Amino acid sequence: KFLDRFKIPTLLGLGIILAGIAGGVLLVLREQGLMLQAAHGAAAENIIITNISEDSSTISWLTDKEVTSFLTYGLSDPSENPLQDDLDQDTPKPRFNHYVSLKNLLPDTTYQFKIFSGKQTSETKTFTTALSISDQNNLPPVIGSILDGDQPLNEGIVYLSLAGVIPQSALIKTEGSFIIPLAKIIKEDQSGLAPLNGQPSAKLTVISDSGEASAVFYLNDASNLLPPLKIGQALDLRSANVD
Repeated sequence: KFLDRFKIPTLLGLGIILAGIAGGVLLVLREQGLMLQAAHGAAAENIIITNISEDSSTISWLTDKEVTSFLTYGLSDPSENPLQDDLDQDTPKPRFNHYVSLKNLLPDTTYQFKIFSGKQTSETKTFTTALSISDQNNLPPVIGSILDGDQPLNEGIVYLSLAGVIPQSALIKTEGSFIIPLAKIIKEDQSGLAPLNGQPSAKLTVISDSGEASAVFYLNDASNLLPPLKIGQALDLRSANVD
């Protein structure tokens, strides 16, 4: 009887302890799983370096989840100078597309940078600014607008690519509009200003949370004003008059 008085409470206590341990393990595993899931979704992908000039550059990337993101860069230390997303005004906002402009750089200089995105940090990467260039092209900028259905696209990135030339990019502004200057566009090997003689073929690519769009067209000496482009379209304007 003396032993029976302690047997049941002991078994119940042991059961409670085991249940508590199991619950704690499950909770830890669940939290670790959520952290791993969040970290996986925050990794910076499709890192693209555009708009390289003698004193500036632009770095953009995508994440497969909406996360806040920023970039740091420097000469000998990639963590010297932090820069927030150009799309963030005051408070950083979680998003899929990220775009950072670097200014007041030194010509013909290699910079290191890292991307901090969600819980992830990228490997150290580099880019090199162009030589000082005094000349410029006479080509007018590429100007256009992007629609999401029948409404102007609120937010996105426009990329311009030409054979043998450093890619250019711009953010979509008010009423879905964008402008990409061509005055100092340089060669891909950064050996000098790209001549862009004649009417070279160019491709415009739009990346946004709403989807993508693209258009192929000829650069024009008189005007590079493009017709409105809708998300979901892939147009070839080379046979059309887009003046």
